[in-house]
Amino acid sequence: MRHLLFAAFLSAASIGLSPNIASSAQPAPPGSVTVSRQALPSVVGIAANLSEERPRSRGGQDQEKDQALKRFFEEFGDSFPEERDLFARKAKPQAPEGKNSPQAPEGMNSPQAKPGKVDPKDLRVFGSGFFVADTNLVVTAAHVAGEFKRLYVVTQDQTVLPAAVAVFDERTDLAVLRVETDKAFRGLALGDSLDIEVGEPVLAMGNPFGFTFTVTSGIVSAKGRRLDQNGPGMIQTDAPLNPGNSGGPIVDMQGQVVGVSHAIRSAARKGEQGFSIGLGFAVPVEQVKEILKKAR
Repeated sequence: MRHLLFAAFLSAASIGLSPNIASSAQPAPPGSVTVSRQALPSVVGIAANLSEERPRSRGGQDQEKDQALKRFFEEFGDSFPEERDLFARKAKPQAPEGKNSPQAPEGMNSPQAKPGKVDPKDLRVFGSGFFVADTNLVVTAAHVAGEFKRLYVVTQDQTVLPAAVAVFDERTDLAVLRVETDKAFRGLALGDSLDIEVGEPVLAMGNPFGFTFTVTSGIVSAKGRRLDQNGPGMIQTDAPLNPGNSGGPIVDMQGQVVGVSHAIRSAARKGEQGFSIGLGFAVPVEQVKEILKKAR
């Protein structure tokens, strides 16, 4: 495993009806309770049905990522059986009748038409995402959306919804999922990552290690960090990000999305699971606005 851990390694464990968890490396900024209360219903878990799907078999470095993801499921997948069983009893699967799932871009795996019923006991959350305001679109990380053939979105009230990849952008590591549902979700407003300042407080939301709908706090540590020669300049934050956070929103104290969790710098050696040491990176929301134009 490289020291810089991309989303396949920010992936993770079983769905559990966990209490909302707010953890922080430093005191939470004023207003964080209000922002969290308003934003969390728009945050989702990205899940896969492990009884049907397995990580795609690929070669080289991608195969190494697949093996790391498999090890992660084996290590953490049954760590919280009580929470998983509670979720299985309370989850509310939804599968639209007679509707075909939107097709993903050619070459991408996507849900098939009429996905049918899913047994919540078979689901594992391995990433995060969020609904965009006034849409049925979910933004997540491309490395999350590309891990499994069939994807499900899990909401804070434990509703399970089939989803299909509408946009997949590997350069920015962003993906847009389209969810077929009659239920209205509030969605998060998109802020302006060009105006945020170094030192400004932010909150990170997601599902680290399968602990669903967790909030951590920190500040913007730097802007314009280049992790890849062809990729966008990243927002650096010390808000703790861990496996399972990938694709989740980074929000400002107005509750607007300013970035999407992408990667962490970790001290883990190759083959070890990494965890936060206060060096996290997010894709700026300006990139999100661009890929959303392709989905609408």
